[in-house]
Parts: sequence; structure tokens; C-alpha cells
Amino acid sequence: MRMLRWICEHTRRDRIRNEDIRDKVRVASVEDKLWEARLRWFGHVQRRDTDTPVRRCERLAMDWFRRGRGRPKKYWGEVIRRDMTQVQLTEDMTLDRGLWRTQIRVVGEWITFGQYVNSIYVSKIEECIRSDANGLPNGVGGAVAHNKLLQVVLVSPQIPGNTGSLARTCAASAVGLHLVEFFNCLTLRNRYVVKVHRSWDEFREYFRGQAGEKRLLAFTKRGTTTHSDFSYKKGDWLVFGSETKGLPPEALVDCKSESLGGGTLRIPMVETYVRCLNLSVSVGIAVYEASRQKKL
Repeated sequence: MRMLRWICEHTRRDRIRNEDIRDKVRVASVEDKLWEARLRWFGHVQRRDTDTPVRRCERLAMDWFRRGRGRPKKYWGEVIRRDMTQVQLTEDMTLDRGLWRTQIRVVGEWITFGQYVNSIYVSKIEECIRSDANGLPNGVGGAVAHNKLLQVVLVSPQIPGNTGSLARTCAASAVGLHLVEFFNCLTLRNRYVVKVHRSWDEFREYFRGQAGEKRLLAFTKRGTTTHSDFSYKKGDWLVFGSETKGLPPEALVDCKSESLGGGTLRIPMVETYVRCLNLSVSVGIAVYEASRQKKL
């Protein structure tokens, strides 16, 4: 709640209820999420066979819950049915998994860049990361802008540690870094970043306005060409997605188009034990392979 109050520019002295702040930023309370989790668990149990051991769970007593002397114990089934009564749910609804999830879904979701960022927070972001192209240390930013070397585009990164690591790699290799829909920019130093873009549409317009030969190269697990077999050239923009969702569909479309893109690339790996490479590692592999080919 302290972080939510800071985002909304409120302090304890403002006498504003926590419920009002949650409604403003569309975040559910912990109690509501626990309520949703209990009912989701109950729906899962009810869809199992009657002789399944898990069906006995609702008859278990809540040992940590203490009532007064002489009063009966409290059972999980009692708690669940009280929750169901509040929202007029019946047990037959549990048979339809989709319907049940819809009925018990609480209002509230994670804050993302496009959902709620007030003017003060945006100003703090712009103070932390400069928007000009001379942000890299020791004049590297000017060299990048003048010689049209490699550029790295990072779309919706989720883990600040990964972003900081690859930003340092870009700065050390004289490669410009562009951040799209970046919410944790307070963790970065301004000298590591060339420009911040609030959306992919905004970045696309910026990219189209750049002079000289250029193309977007999407790095994705489903790329059609291995990164080491591809022929890089000056003016390439290497595009990477978030750790959890990868690149958005609109970014992939632009990278595959003849007017803006140069195709999709993949970094080969053995998927027996891991699902994907670390984002910062992938950026390092791509940047140094492109630099090696062109001796940038």
C-alpha cells in the first residue's frame, strides 16, 4: 500500500482509504485474492470423482482457528459455503470450469505501463532517462547516432536485473538501447539508454523517421534463421521481447514486413532442461555476433 500511495501522490496525512486507492489503480486487496483462491480450489475439488481423497479436504477442521469454549470446530467446507452465499453461487456451477472462473474473478489486476501512470510518475521516468541520443558514456551516444551502428530495442522487460545487465553490455559495446513500455526505468542510469518509447506505435513512428538504411530484426524462439547464419549490417535494430511473453504480435508483424523488417532470428539451444535463454544473455550473444561479423 505504501507503493500505491506513492504512485497516487498520497500520504497517511491525506486520510484516504486504502479501498479508494485500490479502485483508482485497479488493484485487488489481498483478502479478495485469497477469497478467489479458496473458491478456485473448491471448484477444482468438486470436479474430481467422489471417491478421490482430495474430496475429503473440505471436511478438514481449521486447527489454527479457535472458537470459544464449548463451540464446535470450524471446517473448510463452512468457510467455502459462506463465500459462495455472498455471491449467490451454487455447487452445480463448479462443473463448468470457465463459468466458475468467471464468476469468482475479483476486480483488480497488475499495474502495467499503459493502464495507470500519472503525470508525476511519468515526469519521474523522464527525469531518470534522457530522451536524446547522447546518453551513452564517453561520447558513445554521439558515435552511435552519427555512424548508424547497431541498436537494441527492448519491449516490455519485466525483470530490472536483466535490463540493467544488458544495458551495461550495450554501453560497453557502443550499441544504442531503446526501451519500449518500460515500467522499471528508475533502476537504470540515464547514460545507458538512448531513448524511451511509451508504446510500440510510438517507437514505430520514431523508427520510420530515422535517416539512412535500417531494418528491424526480431529475436524469437520461433525465428526462421539462426543468428550466426544471418548477415548483419550497419543500421540493424535488434528487437527483443519480455521474459514472460516475448515479442508482441505487432512487433513481429513489423519485423517481418518488407518496408521495416529484415526477418526473425533465433539463438539455438537445447530445450531438455530449460525453456529459454536468459534475456540479458540473449542480447549479449546477438550483439557480439553482429559486432564480430562487421568488426564494429
